[in-house]
Amino acid sequence: MNAFPDGARVAFLGDSLVAANQTLAHIIAHYRRHLPERDVRFFNCGISGGSAASMLLYLEEDTLPWQPTHAVIALGVNDSRRDLLALPQSPDRYAKLLEAYEKHCAAYRALCCALTERGIAVTLCTPAPYAEYQPEGNEPLRGGYALMAGYADFCRRLAAEMRLPLCDYHDYLTRRLQEESFYGADRIHPNAHGYWHIARCFLAWQGMDIGEEQPIPADMQPWHETVCRYRRIWGGEWMIVGAARYALPLAEKLRHVEAYLETQEREVMRGFARAYLADKPVADVLRAVVGKR
Repeated sequence: MNAFPDGARVAFLGDSLVAANQTLAHIIAHYRRHLPERDVRFFNCGISGGSAASMLLYLEEDTLPWQPTHAVIALGVNDSRRDLLALPQSPDRYAKLLEAYEKHCAAYRALCCALTERGIAVTLCTPAPYAEYQPEGNEPLRGGYALMAGYADFCRRLAAEMRLPLCDYHDYLTRRLQEESFYGADRIHPNAHGYWHIARCFLAWQGMDIGEEQPIPADMQPWHETVCRYRRIWGGEWMIVGAARYALPLAEKLRHVEAYLETQEREVMRGFARAYLADKPVADVLRAVVGKR
């Protein structure tokens, strides 16, 4: 796979690993340094907690307005229902895991069709592995690595079936995990070094060498922070407002999130609620900033 062509408008779709924006920031920084003559625009369409279903639900409002010529998709981590692995083995647990897998397969295929039918060039990326065997971190969910390996295999098959380019994050990161640790305590989200590794994998797949690891350039930090704020709005939209309330007026959504905040005890979700209440009313202002890279 070659680098994106001059004039490309590239949307990166995925879950919180995309929404964190660190990988995309490294990719943009590399293009700025080594291909400054190319006018390539990048857009982050990742959603924390997101899935193939959320990408389809918000496609018209979140992704297509950027008028992408290319889409890079990395999904599967949330679709997998890995939380079920905490339950004792049983036919019911297996049936629910299988149901989640089948829903993912159908929604992922539909998403790819929705994009390709619009003439958008789609690239698939296998989901990152669950770092079950990393020495550091919380107690692992046994079977988590095998679960995500199955989703990676489906992604490979879908790419072959639809004749789409494939960047194999899962294979690359699995190999690197034999040599070093670069995931957070939850074994799902990489640390800063891990996000750099994903950028390295993608750029190598495009035939480029990212070189020595560097931080996100200082002049990109304000943009990067605004992207993270804007993507947290969509995380709140998906995980708190929910698909059933998606079409409601803003005032009703805000009231729902305020009520949610009063009863929610998990701090991570309280953070999404507070961010939604603060930033959803100014979403258009943030969006104008995030589209400038």
